[in-house]
Amino acid sequence: HLGYDGKVSNLYFLFNVDYKLTKSDFKDDVEAKEEYNYLYPIYSQVSTMESYLYNSELKYRYKTDKNILITGLKYRYKIFNYLDLTRNGQDLPKTGNDKQLVSSIFFENQYFIKDNSIFNFGSMYSKVRNSNSKQQDNIFMFRLGNTYVTSKWIFKTIVGHTEFSIDPYLVNSTDFF
Repeated sequence: HLGYDGKVSNLYFLFNVDYKLTKSDFKDDVEAKEEYNYLYPIYSQVSTMESYLYNSELKYRYKTDKNILITGLKYRYKIFNYLDLTRNGQDLPKTGNDKQLVSSIFFENQYFIKDNSIFNFGSMYSKVRNSNSKQQDNIFMFRLGNTYVTSKWIFKTIVGHTEFSIDPYLVNSTDFF
């Protein structure tokens, strides 16, 4: 993970890059069946995958006596690459769905009802685009909440709706690696 973030006046920015190398080696004491091309049941599955993630964010924060408004843009680009993928000793085909682009716009508003009570509302809309795939997602999320603080307790009430997309190598896949 390598990243940089900063701010200029009320404008905040962030950029980071992640790299991950994942190796897995699964073994079981079963025998593969001829009628399933010796792929099932699984007695051995080996995979090596590398992934890259490029993430950037730009947001604007505006504050008054009783209100904080935050709005911004996010951009995320994922790349997955299977270096090795075998099941029961047989090479498995790659799906070609190895890239994903997520573009988002968001805002959040925090309103201070009293010194010890904050009402907040947030929303985010994202467009998800997967390489070599007909599945393209449009995701909408929101959160509505209230935080109330006493001298000994903090009470939070949150209602929301969350959606997410799956990683690109699983999209349009007939098989979960």
